[in-house]
Amino acid sequence: MLEPLISIGMPVYNAAPYLPAAIEGVLSQSYEKIELVIIDNCSTDSSADIALDYARRFSQKVRFVANQWNIGYSGNAYKATSLCKGDFILMHGADDVLMDGALQAYVDIIRGIETPDRLVLMSDFERGNATGEPQTRLTLDIPRYSLRSESLDFCPTEKMVRFNGHDVLKACFPRLIAFGGVGSVLVARKLYERVEGYFSNHWFNPDKFFIYKILSLNPQIIWLCKPLYFYRVHDNNQLSLQWGTAVLRQLLDEYAYTFEFDTEFYESFASRETVINTFIEMDCLNTALREIAIGNPILGFRHLAFGLACYPGLAWKKPKTYAAILAWIGGPLARPLLKILYGLKKNLDR
Repeated sequence: MLEPLISIGMPVYNAAPYLPAAIEGVLSQSYEKIELVIIDNCSTDSSADIALDYARRFSQKVRFVANQWNIGYSGNAYKATSLCKGDFILMHGADDVLMDGALQAYVDIIRGIETPDRLVLMSDFERGNATGEPQTRLTLDIPRYSLRSESLDFCPTEKMVRFNGHDVLKACFPRLIAFGGVGSVLVARKLYERVEGYFSNHWFNPDKFFIYKILSLNPQIIWLCKPLYFYRVHDNNQLSLQWGTAVLRQLLDEYAYTFEFDTEFYESFASRETVINTFIEMDCLNTALREIAIGNPILGFRHLAFGLACYPGLAWKKPKTYAAILAWIGGPLARPLLKILYGLKKNLDR
């Protein structure tokens, strides 16, 4: 596969301030055999007009579709990628930026693989603010995942490591953590089709569910230790929305992982009891304590109440449940103590 077609699916909703930079980042790639599929999800700003203008000016590389009904982030992510025709598919945020040479770096790796149809490529990525200023670099943290890696030398100019998909899933699924970042994950089309793409019942995190499904097929994963993607954090992006008014939808996404897979899946990668415990500990109780500590008692109470409603038998056995209740009742007087405990106990973070 010397010249694979690389498809970039870009779901869009009210991203006008950032959309031109996102599109330009794709069109300016040195690797030219690409297609960009942009799907606007009934934006109320000028996003659709911006995307349509690019589709008209770069009709050989850009396709644009305007939805007639808002189908949500998850639905639009599925639609944007399902219309892709390439040998490899990448989902790209409408407010993020693909860095110079990113696709060429991926293609160089693809050319050295004997079975590229079972390949998933990932990379480091940078995370920054609304103005595009990088703040942190997210890189491969092998100790965090407890993974076995294999060094690669067929592309000596870059540091790469290879993983077995099942090993990654066994390390990540019991703790409900994701692997890789949206926009820096390139997936072989055959793998994408085998899991029915991004189709899911998840509102906010279809990418994590998608990766879990892909990993269950035991693909070859190659991680390039070089930032190829810029993830922009601002008040209206997906990450920000999750911690706002839509907190219950986010919790429902995580709750679904405790029951939505079949028995064989849980037996192979993590017991259902382990996943339930992770959900209660991390998504409900730890987050409740953190939100109360930083002065968001209502948000903290929502997480606490949700955990008690879903699995009361387990939640009531947890000391953190009573700590959260006391902290919530104590109000501002309890926050200084919680902040101290939160600063000392790293297990309040996943």
